[in-house]
Amino acid sequence: MALFVVINLFIFDEGDDIHIWLGYGTLALVLLRTIIGFTAQGFEAFNQFPIGINDLFSFLKNLFNHKAKDYVGHNPAASYAYIIFWFLIVGLGVSGILLEHVDAFFVSESLEELHDLMADAVIVFIVVHFTGMLLDSILHKRKAWMSIITGKK
Repeated sequence: MALFVVINLFIFDEGDDIHIWLGYGTLALVLLRTIIGFTAQGFEAFNQFPIGINDLFSFLKNLFNHKAKDYVGHNPAASYAYIIFWFLIVGLGVSGILLEHVDAFFVSESLEELHDLMADAVIVFIVVHFTGMLLDSILHKRKAWMSIITGKK
């Protein structure tokens, strides 16, 4: 999914056939990940995401004093980042579909602006995500970023 998003954001132009198909593919992968999230039993299951607001504040408060709890799966900040990412990706995909299929009949610059705004938000969250992974790697002296490839910290 990350590869599709990055390629679509930085390589292909909006409206290109490959851009459109990568968008559909990304939405399909979000759907697949959603199914896995609701049916899995491990740390990839949504019910294992620590999303309590108190968990988040406690995690952030203790992050730099080395008292933050170490999570096997997603920590609270990563859990919120993933949820926001998925909503942005779905919003980006839906606005792209509307641009492709509806905007042809009802030309509206606001829909294109919304699509561009969501793309910009995704770029910001990519930077936030990589910063968090780097910080996690430094603070816990591990290669958490490898979980993108292997699925394990």
